Amino acid sequence: MQSGAQFPKPTDTTMEKILQLFKEHPDSVGESYFEHMSASFSFAVPLLSAAIAAFIHGVFPFFFVRTGSRIVTRLHERMVVHRAAKKA
Repeated sequence: MQSGAQFPKPTDTTMEKILQLFKEHPDSVGESYFEHMSASFSFAVPLLSAAIAAFIHGVFPFFFVRTGSRIVTRLHERMVVHRAAKKA
């Protein structure tokens, strides 16, 4: 029994294009794929924490009064201010 769609077998050039997609942006910021993943995760975890704190604060305004803004300020400092300092 055959399935509906038949997918072409990936060629070397297809794989090279896919690998290039994974490398293009990290290369543009001077990082390897895994360095970029690590840096991205180091922002994602605090952002997730800030989102959860903001959600809880929305329901219970007396909880996490400054948590979300404090986390975002710290991340802004890391991402924007330090990046500008490195370029100077």
